[in-house]
Amino acid sequence: MKKRILFAILFSLISNLSKAQSQFGIKSGYKINNLKSDDLEFNDFNQYSFGLSYLQFINNKIDLLFQVDYSFSDATLKSRKDYYGNLESLEGNKITINNLNLEILSNYYFMEPDTSSFHFGVQGGIGTTLLNKWINQSNSLDFQGIADFKQYFIMGITGGSEKFRIDLRYGQFFQNFLSDETAIIVRQDNYYTKSRFIHGTNNYYSITLTYYLTNLLYD
Repeated sequence: MKKRILFAILFSLISNLSKAQSQFGIKSGYKINNLKSDDLEFNDFNQYSFGLSYLQFINNKIDLLFQVDYSFSDATLKSRKDYYGNLESLEGNKITINNLNLEILSNYYFMEPDTSSFHFGVQGGIGTTLLNKWINQSNSLDFQGIADFKQYFIMGITGGSEKFRIDLRYGQFFQNFLSDETAIIVRQDNYYTKSRFIHGTNNYYSITLTYYLTNLLYD
């Protein structure tokens, strides 16, 4: 029900803005994650991303930004707590983490795009992971029950020209990033299996470059 209401609001909003200026583009970025967990520790957890961007102006100072991106990483694990709560070294283990994300932001400009060759402003919004897939490259370790839908808020600064844009952002997840109540990490040693629930929070810093394929035109 909530999803239907959200899509109805978005459809109505976009329809009402049909006379506003809009742009469509492609984006790529780099994200530095800061995952905090008592159950799992990473040496590094950074991600690359690429995706699509749709920009729709409300007026000269404010616009709405819709972005979908796919992010991926080969993170390096350091340690985890085992079934008994003891710290277990995972040095040398790598895990592939793939995310599909949807983000909705609003930009407010101090230097407007239509009055200057360079524009600059601040931005804020929300995002959600549509897909959150963890694949360990070691056969002895497995992640089960990692939830797909995780929401987070975003704030940052934006700047660029008519065709190019750079965004510097900070994001913070609202919920337990690693799991719901059903998520476990499983270690298979010989012929028996041991599992443990995992919990953790995540925030990140990112830089994104967007190239717009269209100029600022009225629809």
